[in-house]
Amino acid sequence: MEGKRVLDYADDFAAYMESATKLSPRTRTVYRYELKLFARNVSNPFFDDLSPQTLLAWNQMLYDAGAAANTMGTKQNALRRFLSYLEEFPENKEAGELAGQLLKVAKRLNTPTDREPPRKPFALDEGQVTKMLDAAGRAFGGRGPRDRAIIHVFWATGLRCAELANLRLDALDLPERIANITGKGNKVRTVVFDAACQADLAKWLEVRAVCKIQPGVDNLFISVSGRPLLTTDLSRTIRETAKAAGLRKEVWTHIFRHSALTRLLNKGMPLQNVAAFAGHSNVQTTMRYFHQDPTKLRDEYDRVTKPRIRRPVARAVDEADAHDNSE
Repeated sequence: MEGKRVLDYADDFAAYMESATKLSPRTRTVYRYELKLFARNVSNPFFDDLSPQTLLAWNQMLYDAGAAANTMGTKQNALRRFLSYLEEFPENKEAGELAGQLLKVAKRLNTPTDREPPRKPFALDEGQVTKMLDAAGRAFGGRGPRDRAIIHVFWATGLRCAELANLRLDALDLPERIANITGKGNKVRTVVFDAACQADLAKWLEVRAVCKIQPGVDNLFISVSGRPLLTTDLSRTIRETAKAAGLRKEVWTHIFRHSALTRLLNKGMPLQNVAAFAGHSNVQTTMRYFHQDPTKLRDEYDRVTKPRIRRPVARAVDEADAHDNSE
């Protein structure tokens, strides 16, 4: 992160918008362009140098140039999306503060904001994931083993969509049930997966071995034509499989990240370990992915608040005497 230019984030930002937002392809293209334009025109192109003053200067420059309100709104929306994306970087605690400052600037200048309704994250339970696995396995031909393996890896590891799309064969150690992941900021971490996921991956690798693959392609997951799967392909697979499984909620790839981390926390894995598993240096970031089961919360509350029943002292003494006499 240190010394990294804003422009260096453009590709990862585009992948994030594609997999974790409902923005249209045209809007995503515009926002990526606006980020590049911002990076090339601010006086401090390094992210660590961004400040509220930088944002004010940028907006003042647009205002002085006579930019229309809608134009300014588009530029501010693109930058706000970028800052929201960066909030997952624990090193950049200031990203959220900068996003707040940008909203204040937008309100002061009375510029419009994008009207996409926010998608509220949630966590799938094991029953819902089982339905999706079964539905994926019914896909035609080699897509069945592939799609089932995709869903299982998402569920077992909580990988980001772009991380799964970029996962290479040589990063996977199937016998040891581990994979080396290159995540945001080119950070490398190791994730593990269970035996059930291992079995589905093994079945997919048998199918993959007889596929006609385009030269130079070593991605774990490929299309029927032998090219690497893109994040758009993964998003479509998840969306279509959830529909085929009869799930009523809209499911997208990032939901599996919420689901996987929630499952680990509910199963009792320490928060620090879950954070390392997810690639978070800050446990507060991990907690944003935790969705408490209300039933479990109620049961735990009842357990800790249940009155303790104490035996009367006289009865306890009598029982002790009786025990001594029996000896």
